[in-house]
Amino acid sequence: MKKLAGLAHNERDKGHLPIKSMGICHIGDGQKGGQSPTMLDNAVRRRLEEEMNAQGREMKELSIAAGLGETYVRDALKRGRGKLENLFKVAAELGKSADWLVGVVDGAAELRGRATLAAESSVIRREAAPQYGPPLDVLGVVKGGDDGRLVYNGQVIETIPRPPILENVEDAYATYVAGDSMRPRFKEGEKVWVHPHRPARRGDDVVVQIHPEQEGDAPEGYIKEFVRYSGSMLVLYQHNPAGEIEIDRKLVKSIHVIVGSLFA
Repeated sequence: MKKLAGLAHNERDKGHLPIKSMGICHIGDGQKGGQSPTMLDNAVRRRLEEEMNAQGREMKELSIAAGLGETYVRDALKRGRGKLENLFKVAAELGKSADWLVGVVDGAAELRGRATLAAESSVIRREAAPQYGPPLDVLGVVKGGDDGRLVYNGQVIETIPRPPILENVEDAYATYVAGDSMRPRFKEGEKVWVHPHRPARRGDDVVVQIHPEQEGDAPEGYIKEFVRYSGSMLVLYQHNPAGEIEIDRKLVKSIHVIVGSLFA
């Protein structure tokens, strides 16, 4: 079991689009004209699946990141079932807008699948993608190491749309992955979304911040998988090279849970 105690210091829209022209149709429940469930047009399903594959996202992980059930994305893609507002959440997790999801180009619905309703005007009203609170700050990193070490410079280098899972979460932030110690779970340069108040559980990916050796120095952090506390040590896991590592709990400033990521 490798110890990092010395290493840590020595190597320092809610708006919605009209349903009629977006490739989504309803199947009535046969009672009083009810309209449930929602069936997705093939073009919408293909658009989601192609983008998910391009980003290397898993269906289960994407479902959870969007704040939905574990099988939601799988059911949407494989069975064609899903609610419009939930599909917007999934699209937002992929960094895409509601307009992108339904194929809107210059205010018109670009229907790539077969028509799902009686012929009507394909021009629809453009509306903003769902908003889930203020933009998320991406914290700047002075340097990183192959072991995944992050040295923060205290600056916000950019802001990105806030994902639904961090809606109204105070002090939430994003940061970049450095090094290959967590590959294939995370790739270098990938953005991770961080919830600073959620308690870490076994198996959670986390950002562990280390107290600086001297007051005023830039804080350091590591992106690892939380395993457990063992006496005076914090036990973490990394994928590359695979194995557990230990950090003296006295050196640990904070443990923040990663709730999602975006590679773009």
